[in-house]
Amino acid sequence: MTLLQQFRLWARLAPMGERLSALVGSAMVLALVTWLLVPSSSANSFAGGNQAGYKSGDAVAQTTSTTALSSTSTTSMGSSTNGASSLQSSGALSPSSGVPSQRSGVAPQNSGANSHGGCVAPPGTDQGVSATQIKVAMIIGDVAGIGNSAIGIPTAAEQEQYFQWVVNSVNASGGVACRQLVPVFVSANPADSSSLQTACLNAEQAGVFAVLDEGSYSQDPAIANCFPQNQIPYFTALMVSQAEQSQGYPYVISLTSLLEVLYHNTVFALNQMGEFSPNNGFRKLGIIYRDCNPQEISSVQG
Repeated sequence: MTLLQQFRLWARLAPMGERLSALVGSAMVLALVTWLLVPSSSANSFAGGNQAGYKSGDAVAQTTSTTALSSTSTTSMGSSTNGASSLQSSGALSPSSGVPSQRSGVAPQNSGANSHGGCVAPPGTDQGVSATQIKVAMIIGDVAGIGNSAIGIPTAAEQEQYFQWVVNSVNASGGVACRQLVPVFVSANPADSSSLQTACLNAEQAGVFAVLDEGSYSQDPAIANCFPQNQIPYFTALMVSQAEQSQGYPYVISLTSLLEVLYHNTVFALNQMGEFSPNNGFRKLGIIYRDCNPQEISSVQG
């Protein structure tokens, strides 16, 4: 039996008192050796951060003080989140005229690599994607004439503020794929088909990587096909049909579900609850649907 095997056998079967005594003795020996090897002036040298043999930023050189470390972390985070610049108009027409406008949101101040937490962006670029930034369009619903309050949605300024808060939070956490988000606000009138079409063209001309829509294209979803046709990922808060998703694949992404799933679950749930039973007074079922999306009624009937 080798010495190592003997030690392992002793460590596993020896009485607890012997093993505890050996552990305490080993710790005392280690502490004594460390005290002999480390010079008494080393603490002052490390505090300066420039001791020979260590580069600035090494783990040992960074053992300065809690205050200095906290200050460094705060400064690093601030460099990626405090780059607040005023909203700049691109010269587009006012949304009240029915023509969408395009505005840049608050972009990050630092133009270098994202250093948040030592994060390094993966290689590769695309439309709207650089080594340090990702440009994303946010569709801002702005109803001309009657105003947003008439249909119960936030004002255009409020929508922009909500989006900006999310962007700031994401960027403060390191961004997406180690890149900072740069919002581009594109106004669109949900009640005006030409305005919706122009909004898509504005987003495409802005060179964005993706588009986020909270529901401006709900009244005319067919116009939203403009985004996948231009190979721009389109994220919508509304449900889409299987046909719409397949037609725009892989650029149409619903943040909720497919309409067919909703219809299926609704019909079978109502049936399970007895809503279609003549014993509950059921006689005839009426279905209201939008003729701009005829496959919806086919799905329900199926």
